[in-house]
Amino acid sequence: MKEKSIILSGDQLTLEDVVSIARYYRKVQLTDNKNVKSRMNTSVDVISNAVDQRLPLYGVTTQFGGLATQTIEKYMYEELQSNLIAVFHMDTGPSLPLEVVRAAMVLRDNSHLIGTSGIRQIWNEYMIIFLMNNVTPLVSRLEH
Repeated sequence: MKEKSIILSGDQLTLEDVVSIARYYRKVQLTDNKNVKSRMNTSVDVISNAVDQRLPLYGVTTQFGGLATQTIEKYMYEELQSNLIAVFHMDTGPSLPLEVVRAAMVLRDNSHLIGTSGIRQIWNEYMIIFLMNNVTPLVSRLEH
């Protein structure tokens, strides 16, 4: 008998579901629930409007950490995000097990569906494509 796909919807994801997807490569897909998609779109709109109005938005229109009260110029928004990725790109230890990274991908994808992250749906769709095609990034363990 063919196993059903696990549907990510932002809620009702169990530990068993995560293990099935991450360790045993169970099929996974995004919900087609219009309310979930609407929540995500609303969240994207909130971020877009805040950016357009130059409202302080931590890490988007402002610096990070102790500099969070300093706003940045609009032309620097993309550079700030690129710099953030570069800062956290630290290959300091051995790679995490693939199932751990896959579990993190599932959890992150599911959490985006709650509709409070401001992330566009296309990124969730890419994550599912990666999971279904066994594309798992190498993520290094942070060692002290």
